[in-house]
Parts: sequence; C-alpha cells; structure tokens
Amino acid sequence: SSGINAEYGQEGLLLHNSRTVCDDHFNETAANAVCRNMGFDFAVTWSSSEKWTIQGRYQIGLDDVRCPVPDWNSCSYVTTSHNCGHAEDVFLTCSGARSPFSLTDRRGFTVKGDEDHILLYDGWAVCTDQFSDDSAHLVCNDLGYAGGAAQWRAAPLPYSSLLPTSNLSFSCSSRDKNTCRVVTDGNCESGSYVYITCQHEIKENKESPEENQKDREWALKQESENLAIKILMAVCIVLVLMLVRKNSQIDQKDLQIRDFAKSCAMLKTELNNIQMMIRNIEPRNKEVLLSDVD
Repeated sequence: SSGINAEYGQEGLLLHNSRTVCDDHFNETAANAVCRNMGFDFAVTWSSSEKWTIQGRYQIGLDDVRCPVPDWNSCSYVTTSHNCGHAEDVFLTCSGARSPFSLTDRRGFTVKGDEDHILLYDGWAVCTDQFSDDSAHLVCNDLGYAGGAAQWRAAPLPYSSLLPTSNLSFSCSSRDKNTCRVVTDGNCESGSYVYITCQHEIKENKESPEENQKDREWALKQESENLAIKILMAVCIVLVLMLVRKNSQIDQKDLQIRDFAKSCAMLKTELNNIQMMIRNIEPRNKEVLLSDVD
C-alpha cells in the first residue's frame, strides 16, 4: 500500500506501465501469465477491489486482458480505452522464487529478452566461461520464456558500458536445472560476456500419421531416383569402355564413341531436369506455432 514492490507470497496492486489493470476478462490463466512474466513460478490468488488509497494516484491503463495460455506473450489486451473504475483494479499474489537473471542494455537498463542483450546474474555480467546452449536455454526458461534461447553469443562488454566487469560464470551440463552451478570467484579467462536472445514461442509437429507416411514415401522416391541416375551413368561408362575395346581396330570407333557419350550426357541432363522439378516442389510447413510472437 506504500508503493513498494511486492515480493513472492505478498499481495500487490498490479500495474502495467505505471497504470492499474482492470479485471474485465482477467482470470487465473492471465494471473499465471503475469506472474511468470515477472519471474515468479505461478499465481497464488488474485482479486479486484478498491482498498488502497494509493490506487487513486494511478490511471487505469489496461483492460480486457485475455490469455489463452499462461504465457504473457499469448495475451491480448486494450490500452487505448476502458470502461472500468478503480473498484475493478487487479490485486495479485505470486509465488516461487524471482529469477536472479535479468537482461540489460549497455547502460544497465532492464530490457525484454526478444533482442540480443547482456545477461546479468544478481546485477553482475555473466562471463562466458563454461556457458553452453543448455545454460542459455535454462536461463531463458527461468526468465519466463517458454521457447528457451533463440541464440547467444560471446563478446566483451561495450566500452561505453556502465556495467562493472565480473568473474561470475554460470554453467549447466544438461537442461536439468539441478546440473547448473554459479561460480563467483572465477577469473573469466575468456574475457567475454554472455549476450542472449530469448523466445516465447513453442513449436509442435502437428502432422498426422498419413502426412508422415507421405513424407517418408516422398523421401524414398527421391533416394530411388538418385540411385537410378547413378546406375544409368555407371552403365554408360561401362558401355563406352566396352565400345572402345571392341572397336580398337575399326576406323569408325571415334565417331561411335563420341555419339554414344553424347547420348549418355543427354540422358544425364534429362534425369537431372526431372530431379530438379521434384526438388522445387515446396514442402509443407510442418511447424505450427502454439503462441504468436510480435
């Protein structure tokens, strides 16, 4: 009620860009999406009322929040208008440890993870020593990005950065968070730090068994055609060699061999053209996004 950020297990007035959130269409799924987006594990409870005097200091800024899944990136909402009063302001209680990780720009300002930014652990830049793809995936998951890491890279801190250098490193031997460890007293031998991009989307193969069977048949057909071309070319070479031996004493051998080799070359060209036509058929899109990302 005094304007201090709520910790886990504490009820707090939900704000979006320093404005309150109306309860129209807000539900448990939206509550979980919000808590996860803030670095908590889940929502304990939510309610709406006008019970703090501090509410009158804020404008109402978010209305009609709808979340099909507990991922903030899947949610839709209205920011340009509302039909609410402060009695409909959302209060939220989250639980689970807040992530020690954060992403920042060179000035130290916290940013979202869908761009390439510097990774911090408790405010310290993370050295790339022992960092891996598994480490990146778990970092992004811990920050609430269901899709894990899109990419990460190693680079020195910008010369103009206000962030202090550190020897802190983070490593995971698998995608199980129990295999991760934080080293605070290393020496950062690489001299570079982690820049990471996280992603929200989850992709799932939605092909039916019939479609998978068609794909297998199509791939098998391609392999068969490739093998047929190799066999035909081998036959052409063998026949040319036989023709050379058979006509070694005949004056017309050069003409015969040349004509036969030309026929083989034409055959190869035609087969290649057919193969290219097949390869130019666009494959079906096998990936279906479960959540759309702006």
